[in-house]
Amino acid sequence: MSDERLRELERKWRETGADADFERYLLELIRTGTIPAGTQGTNKPFAELSSGEKTYLRMLTENPAPIIGMDDKLRSTLYESTRQVSIGRIITPHPRIHHDQMESIIAQTYSEWIISDTLELRAQVEDTILRSFVRAAAYALTMKNSTMTEQRSADEYCRAVNITRTILKTDACDRDIRSQLICAFQIIGVDNPLLASMIAHYALPRPQKTYQMPDFLKVEQ
Repeated sequence: MSDERLRELERKWRETGADADFERYLLELIRTGTIPAGTQGTNKPFAELSSGEKTYLRMLTENPAPIIGMDDKLRSTLYESTRQVSIGRIITPHPRIHHDQMESIIAQTYSEWIISDTLELRAQVEDTILRSFVRAAAYALTMKNSTMTEQRSADEYCRAVNITRTILKTDACDRDIRSQLICAFQIIGVDNPLLASMIAHYALPRPQKTYQMPDFLKVEQ
């Protein structure tokens, strides 16, 4: 009976996309133990959450085991990073999109990137090192100055993550090198001869990852 109720609540939410329907689905996942009670973001009404936090919970329902399986510090850092991308941003006005709506779309987009990249990278690197990646990624996407467009911010993020993925997929890359390169995420957007040398030495050719994003946030790959 519980499985049938879960499927029905999920079907209703996916059909409507409404926050209220998602909240009912999320509460049932908690009631059945799929998501532990007290999980960050579930202790206050869904309507009061930022768009980044809502994205975290949506992706949690899609990937409950991998996210719940993270160590507590990484999971907490991941949740806090989604809050960070929803606050304190400088957003370039767009002629066809209301500012609040655009802010929500951007926060949702960036939160999805950070969470999906973290889930992928866990196969190559320890949770303790990944916390540095998550913090640096959130910082890079939110602390842009007023002269940097969303296009440039997104482009720098994509470039940084693709370089990081290339390095971490290389068997010859030992733990210390991985740690240095993850932390180097913060400076990957600038010319850095030492970093370029390390990449050339350790990286193997790898296809670039592509990202789904709003039309006004397109990034050339």
